[in-house]
Order: sequence, then C-alpha cells, then structure tokens
Amino acid sequence: MTNPVLERIYSQFLERAETLDFIGLANRLGVEMDEDALIIPYFDSQYRVSKQSILGPDFREPAPIVKAVLCQYLTQFPQSPSPSRDWTAFRDLPEGDRFAGDFRSSVEMPLARIFTGKRLDLMTSCAAIGGLTPTEGFDYDASMVFQALPHMNLLLLFNDADETFPAKCLLLFEDNAHEILDMETLSVVAWRLAYLLFTMSGIELSEE
Repeated sequence: MTNPVLERIYSQFLERAETLDFIGLANRLGVEMDEDALIIPYFDSQYRVSKQSILGPDFREPAPIVKAVLCQYLTQFPQSPSPSRDWTAFRDLPEGDRFAGDFRSSVEMPLARIFTGKRLDLMTSCAAIGGLTPTEGFDYDASMVFQALPHMNLLLLFNDADETFPAKCLLLFEDNAHEILDMETLSVVAWRLAYLLFTMSGIELSEE
C-alpha cells in the first residue's frame, strides 16, 4: 500500500531538486558523483540520487521509506554541521523526548528481545552490515559503530540477559545528529538499522 506521506516527501524533493547544487552537496558530504547523480551510502548499500530519481544498488527504485530518508537528508543537511563531541541518547537530543517512547518500543526493546542469548549472532549481523568495533571502550557485552549516512554515525550497545537483569540494547547518536535530520527521520534511521539486523538474523519484516 502506498504511503501518501512518504510519496509526498519524494515528490517534493524532485520538485526542489533542480535548485539543489549537487556538486556542492557532494563536496560537503564527501561523496562521489556518477555523471549527474550523487552516490549516497546508507548503511550497507549505496543509492544513486539524481534530480530525476533515486535508485538502489540494483538500479531499482528502493522502498519509499528509504527514498524519504535520503530526500530529507539531502535537503536538511546543514552548510556546516557542528563537530560531534559525544554520544547521546535519542531522548536527550532536542525534542527527542517527544518520540522517545516509540523509539524505545520499536527499536531498542525489539533488538534486546530478539538477540537475548545471541550476542555472537548480534555481532556477526552487525559486522555483515558494516558495523565496526568502536575505538573507545564501553562497559557492555557488545558495542558496534555504524555509519548510517555520511557524517552520521550510530553506536549500538548491548548487554545480554543474566540471572538478575534482562537483555538491554541502546542506540546512541552523535550529539549533532539533530542538526542533520529531524527527530522523526532520525528514528526512521535507527529503525532501518534494527530492520537490517533482524533481516540478517533471518527474521522477515516489512520494509515499511
């Protein structure tokens, strides 16, 4: 079923695309261009964004929710984002508390539940979609850093269940993430990571 909100985001992007400086965007984002299209990595895949269309790595049109994230990213990316200084919880970003409950219930809690007792499976799935061991140490059973989009990283922290506590999963953003995307789109980016990890572990979900 077509989502009118996602389709509107895409159509509005195509209307604005003619006024966007793609060469300038490529320089600011640090991405390559293929002829007239930007090549945008989004987690483990690369997308070809031109002023006429968005195509996935197989040159097919990606899911509407993927297109919407890429559209929002390219239109909202600031001229000069502030340097990231630290990791922060979604709820602690500006206006994050408005969506924190849904973020916890749709992203962090399902990840903790699905990977309870499966720490090695989680780490394998993370590595398969580009997750890297962070340079700093964290007091968790597993920690992985992902480049969601150029200039936007996510940190996954996971503690497996023990005799006292259930499994716990946290997804943290860099503290400048709100300058790059609005909070609703940031939550979609985090859900995308969860979706990819579920898919790698053999769980089939709708991409929408």
